[in-house]
Amino acid sequence: MQINKLYIQNFRGFEEKNFNLNPSFTVAIGDNGTGKSTLLHAVQIATGAFFLGLPYVTRRNINENEIKFAINMRSKQSEYFTPTIVEATGFINGSGEFSWRRMILEHGKSTSRDKSGTAKIKIIAEDYAKSLNDLDRPVLPVIVFFGVKQLGGNVTRKSRTKKNRVIIRDGYYNALGAKSDEDTFTQWFYYYKENLEADLEFKGTYEAVIEAIETAIPYLKNVSFDNFRVELVADCEIEGQQTKRLPHSLMSDGVKRMLGIVTDIAYRCVILNGFKGKEAVKQSSGVVMIDELDMHLHPNWQRTVVANLKKAFPKIQFIVTTHSPFIVQSVNSDELINLDFIMDVPPNEMKIDEVAIDVMGVESAYAVDNTKRHDKAKKILQLMASETNPDLISKEIQEVSDPGLRAFLELNYLSKGKK
Repeated sequence: MQINKLYIQNFRGFEEKNFNLNPSFTVAIGDNGTGKSTLLHAVQIATGAFFLGLPYVTRRNINENEIKFAINMRSKQSEYFTPTIVEATGFINGSGEFSWRRMILEHGKSTSRDKSGTAKIKIIAEDYAKSLNDLDRPVLPVIVFFGVKQLGGNVTRKSRTKKNRVIIRDGYYNALGAKSDEDTFTQWFYYYKENLEADLEFKGTYEAVIEAIETAIPYLKNVSFDNFRVELVADCEIEGQQTKRLPHSLMSDGVKRMLGIVTDIAYRCVILNGFKGKEAVKQSSGVVMIDELDMHLHPNWQRTVVANLKKAFPKIQFIVTTHSPFIVQSVNSDELINLDFIMDVPPNEMKIDEVAIDVMGVESAYAVDNTKRHDKAKKILQLMASETNPDLISKEIQEVSDPGLRAFLELNYLSKGKK
């Protein structure tokens, strides 16, 4: 699956908006409240249309609180704007490009399943589900969303209850939900060797997951699963620090969260497309959404995280949000959606301070300091003009750290006949 274009109308904070998405990586930036999360929610709904044709899977519809509304100040009640539309244009494997649409025609009604809107994508999903036992079965798309509160928490040991595999159920379990459960891939690791010996597992899939982890997170080496601790362990090679072999639960927050995300993606690849063996991860396509990719990551890691994810999952389309100028600087202009304004210069050709100031609208420390000095001087000059408490004016002048500005204010004060 790949989404090339996304159109939304009366959805959350947007009256109408078109997005062009890069086939490999899209990074959305903007001030809080400009719509970065709205883009991810719209992609959730668009990709979730594929689930309409699948059994065992939780659907993702347009929620009532995602319909654009405004408060009528005369009546003090909410007025909802419809139709609310999320329309995507893209393709699934060799389907050729087509469009599908989810919408709510009227407030109070459920998400429309109009045949003209979702018929084709639903039929494709139904056909895929029916062909899982065929020799020429298709590659199922990986679809998953990671929010800011997902993964990376404390790893808890749960009782091991072995479950029979159901590809659709397991590969899309809670894929678009509010939480992701690390216990799903923990179960897979725990029983992998036993299932492989019983010919209930595809050869090479364990190695495929480990390779994806070590490619996406170069700080981790010799990754393996510890069946006693019931979690992943790895040699952590952090620059400037002694290499330590640590379990997932004791790693830093940044490594812990990213390890959870990468492992979850790779696990879904091998569950959905395990018949590809060691190539299951690299051959899996789909759409992965990550809110605040930079969360807890060291700036040095932020510079390389996009390239590492591309290398680990070459056929996956990533759509992420970030506040990091280092991530913005690492991408091409066609991989960036700036919800604040349109740029003329590709971000990967700019210096990091230029990205922060010109692209992300963050004032430089020098500019902020200048503003503070200006405001301080203005306040003192106003005190002089009003001829208020002389002691207060003298105190304010002495608190000015810039010697040149302090001398100017003192001379100005003396010229008014004050001592």
